[in-house]
Amino acid sequence: MKINIGYIVSTLRRSGPIMQLLNIVKYLDRDNFNPIVITLSPEGRDSMREKFSQAGIPIVSLNLSRMEGIFLIKKKLSAVIEEYQLHLLHTTGLRADSAAKSFPDLPNVCSIRNYPFHDYCMKYGNTKGTLTALYHTSILKSNKCNVACSHFIHDQIEKNGVESYVISNGVDTEKFVPAVDYNEKISLRQKLNLPEDGFIWITTGSLIARKDPVTLAEAFIRFVKLNANFGTKGIQVEKQYLVIVGDGVLKPQIEMLNKQNSCIIYAGSSANIRDYLAASDVFLSASFSEGLPNGVLEALSCNLPAILSDIPPHKELPGSVYFQAGNGRELTHVLDKFYKDKDKYCGNRELITQQF
Repeated sequence: MKINIGYIVSTLRRSGPIMQLLNIVKYLDRDNFNPIVITLSPEGRDSMREKFSQAGIPIVSLNLSRMEGIFLIKKKLSAVIEEYQLHLLHTTGLRADSAAKSFPDLPNVCSIRNYPFHDYCMKYGNTKGTLTALYHTSILKSNKCNVACSHFIHDQIEKNGVESYVISNGVDTEKFVPAVDYNEKISLRQKLNLPEDGFIWITTGSLIARKDPVTLAEAFIRFVKLNANFGTKGIQVEKQYLVIVGDGVLKPQIEMLNKQNSCIIYAGSSANIRDYLAASDVFLSASFSEGLPNGVLEALSCNLPAILSDIPPHKELPGSVYFQAGNGRELTHVLDKFYKDKDKYCGNRELITQQF
């Protein structure tokens, strides 16, 4: 008998957790499991719904607003559970975890992809964030099977009384592959309207405070000016560019830096991250908090060396260069030192293919 699994999420908006969900259901053993994805709310912009449909995954949307969900979610979800004869729920996120509480007799796996007391406080502020985190951890405490996406997340939530297993996030190594040679890299730059000459650094992900893209961009601008000074001394200087791929509330600041500095290239949101990575030379991340970041996994799978903030989840992906999170001056120094010794650094795709 096949096991019918309902994967519950708020929406399929493009994000790290939804990319992880796609990887899980896409490669599920269909001889033994029937997956169905259940979304709680209507899809907005930048939805990955089409990717799930292309993978042959049935999708049911409850089409509830947050307010409607308070009153109707149990009734609507109950109907879906009965119609598809679900044996197991797999939830990701606060709303999904909360919805599954209404069905205590149905086994539920909660995927924990962030540390609530970091993520919610940075998103909502200390008071609302702490209250939200306390509510979420109370749900996780009552659930029998929680899975943390990194050892760091496991260790942090354990301090809050939440038991979990560790299954690290992974990456689709068939999709995220390096450029086969220099000619493909140049061809990709032409396709993406990126400079064909020069050295390209790249960062991807949401433009939000937790990711700290503004500090990263400002540190990069200082690094470029520092190298320009070498050029005035007769030293040949390669052109440097930072490509920023993503969207979010900090978009206006990034667009302004893009407008004022030719070294900053804002590419906007894209579903074609692999080509941007394969066209680049180094990956950067300045995040204050992560679960186990998709962006870094994808970059390493494309064999890019990485310069990362020194948070514990980043250090679960060894072999990178680190700087103190939030310290733009140190990042400028690290960029400069890395570039001068860039021939010493290489990507770590072998680690990714073996472990992630």
